[in-house]
Amino acid sequence: MTFGQLAAESAALATHLLDAGVGIGDRITMVVPNVAEALQTIFAAARIGATVVPINLRLRPDDIRFQAEDAGVKYAVVHPMVEPLAQAAGILDLPYWRTDDQLQTAVDTGRLDAASPPGDTTLVQLYTSGTTGRPKGCLLTQAGWEASTTSTRAFLDLTATDVVATALPLFHVAGIDLCLSTLAAGGTAVLLNSAEPDAAWAAVTDHGATIVQSIRGTGTFLRAAPADLNRLRGVFAPGGWSSLLDDHEELALWTGYGATELCGFAVGNTREVLKDRPDTIGRPMPGYEWRVVDAAEKPVAAGEVGELLMRGPMVTPGYWNLPEASAEALRGGWLHTGDLMEVQPDGVLRFVDRLKDMVKPGGENVYCIEVELALAEHPQVKECAVIGVPDPKWGEAVKAVVATRDEVSAEELDAWCLEHLAAYKRPRWYTFVDALPRNALEKVVKTELRAAHDEATSVRLPERT
Repeated sequence: MTFGQLAAESAALATHLLDAGVGIGDRITMVVPNVAEALQTIFAAARIGATVVPINLRLRPDDIRFQAEDAGVKYAVVHPMVEPLAQAAGILDLPYWRTDDQLQTAVDTGRLDAASPPGDTTLVQLYTSGTTGRPKGCLLTQAGWEASTTSTRAFLDLTATDVVATALPLFHVAGIDLCLSTLAAGGTAVLLNSAEPDAAWAAVTDHGATIVQSIRGTGTFLRAAPADLNRLRGVFAPGGWSSLLDDHEELALWTGYGATELCGFAVGNTREVLKDRPDTIGRPMPGYEWRVVDAAEKPVAAGEVGELLMRGPMVTPGYWNLPEASAEALRGGWLHTGDLMEVQPDGVLRFVDRLKDMVKPGGENVYCIEVELALAEHPQVKECAVIGVPDPKWGEAVKAVVATRDEVSAEELDAWCLEHLAAYKRPRWYTFVDALPRNALEKVVKTELRAAHDEATSVRLPERT
């Protein structure tokens, strides 16, 4: 699809949506994989001031229903491939367009006279779980996306000659950020629906990709590459990047840290820094103001640890219908990320731990308390604690440390979790213990659990297809 086609079709869709009754601030949910129609919908909503609510396709129907009801969704765009999921979640009870014939008819019948609303209009409402497990609707404005894409473009040095192949889903803030940043640079975005190396290489070869992102087993992926690597100039690696430091030195290597509240990537690292300091996450990207502060919110000195605060036009203005949570997260005009960092003298940051007890397998946010509550409901689980551990496939994976009443296998607990949680939240690792370590206040000491993690004595479950 050319830029001209995308512009014309999104403008036509925008006027069709207006004619269908979609107004400023109305919520349109998207239950779609990585398809061009998702971008059409985002740009159409931008033209008329509507707000897109992308749905994570890995969620259970009840989770999707909650998000749609919480957001007050009035309309939907649904891909036929995931129509059963949308049906189970009640999405098809709304006025909706399928991404095949129905959306194309909407484009064909739409006019081309929709205008753009102010930049502080919310364009995307993405749900991010809180520490209580209750999802929060994070508001991201049109001006925020402009600022975020400007920052990401500068970090990756994106130009109109770039072809960026990404398997990051467009229901994920990082997927939207990278795709919009590529288009903002005049480049070509190649949307992958598989992160497997074979499928990725086919896209890289067919489209002449210059950058790839979010490919599983990045090192394995490159070892299977053609000798000349086609036009590839760099890899934006979410994890498993360490093998790239010595291999393929001709390629640029980037890693990124971000959050939904930051409109995507906000801190980036490069091969040059990673080679000497592989435990760092890099420097804040252009356009972000930042500081690392102690408990009194005073900036810490180099070498000390504190919470990372950030601000700028790309930062969320708050959470949907949650004024207290918004005020707490944005107190003093700074987003409190909940992440502890060590500042190095040259401004490079090293991630230390999370104030928000959270694991990020493959970039997805998994809150430990949600998994712990699900496991605790199993009749044979006496107590449990969930932590994040290094994992060769996901970079970081969910691990459950479990004390049981009677004998129970990791496979049985896995089946239980799959009944009660989204699949990506399931623990990949298990260790069985007699009792959890606790401090004088009877709180579980998770630092001990992380330090005690041993691949040789832990159970690593196979991946599910």
